[in-house]
Amino acid sequence: TTFDALQAMHHFPHNSILLIEIANVLRARQMIDEADEVLSNLLLFDPAHIVARVMRMVIYSNIAQTQNDFLTSEMAFERAIAGGEFITSFQITDCNIWSEFGALYFNRAKKVIKFMRQGDLSSGQIFNKKNVLDCLDKAKTCFSKSLATSPTGKDTSAAFWLIYILCFIELFSADETLLNKSDNIMIVDSNNVFNKVGLRMFTALGWLKEDIPSNGNISESSFNNLLITLSRINARQDNSMLSRNYIPYVKFLFAMFLWDFTPYFTVEIYDTVLYLLNEARRETEKLIPDNICVYKICQNFVTPAEFLGHIKETEDLIKKLVTRDDFKQGDGLYLNPEKQKELSKIKLMLLELTRY
Repeated sequence: TTFDALQAMHHFPHNSILLIEIANVLRARQMIDEADEVLSNLLLFDPAHIVARVMRMVIYSNIAQTQNDFLTSEMAFERAIAGGEFITSFQITDCNIWSEFGALYFNRAKKVIKFMRQGDLSSGQIFNKKNVLDCLDKAKTCFSKSLATSPTGKDTSAAFWLIYILCFIELFSADETLLNKSDNIMIVDSNNVFNKVGLRMFTALGWLKEDIPSNGNISESSFNNLLITLSRINARQDNSMLSRNYIPYVKFLFAMFLWDFTPYFTVEIYDTVLYLLNEARRETEKLIPDNICVYKICQNFVTPAEFLGHIKETEDLIKKLVTRDDFKQGDGLYLNPEKQKELSKIKLMLLELTRY
């Protein structure tokens, strides 16, 4: 309860590890104000505590994302960005901090896109494509620094989000009308942007070993090698993920990533995406008895019920678009070219823009 958490804080006011853990639990239960109070207590005696500062930045971002009023949302984002700029004024070498700062700018861009497409911008405030692209460009810079400060130079989380951000930049640069008021109609990738950007980044990261043909059609052997590489990355993520409330979204994210960036839709891709979504559902249901929320980088914490709704919506969309019978009309493993082209326009991450 709130009382128990604050009582523990007052009993051990200088135990930073305990206070951070209390704040984490409060955030996981969507008790944002209480978590902020705990962090305030910690920062009173240790103003330069980096973990507390990062967590406060994320809390302000969380507050911004839940606002239905544009100017209120922007005010909270500005507070979060000020916190992030203060943190990064130190000599930061932690790739996770740069990833959190990149996620902040990405979330701001997504929130502005949401307001623009709903026509909900305040009358005195004009936001246009340039503002959205500026936020995405700052997110790109932060995630690039996350990759640079990573010991491997290939931090998986930073790489995944950098690929998505590059896609968003190219997508909205090419067609400004995608940001027009649209009554939440899903954005589609009509110009094959995700495939082009994905293949470039896979090659740059060393995940794809061959030169990309001008038509973008990689060989079957390269496709299979890419799937093996991505499977290994997913396995490493599973093995390193200790926080229960992170696991559902990691599985959900990898399912989205496979769907959004696969060069070809095969039976294996179809089955793997649905399997990962089912795993995300199963892990989410485990959180319900303990009243723990799911952590999403796109929105921070959401209730299990809300996240289960997102999983179902995604599964329903996939099953509406394609079934196993559709593969029989191809060669049994691959879809026919017309169906491939149709599915390549539908990106699950773009569906996220209609949710928040």
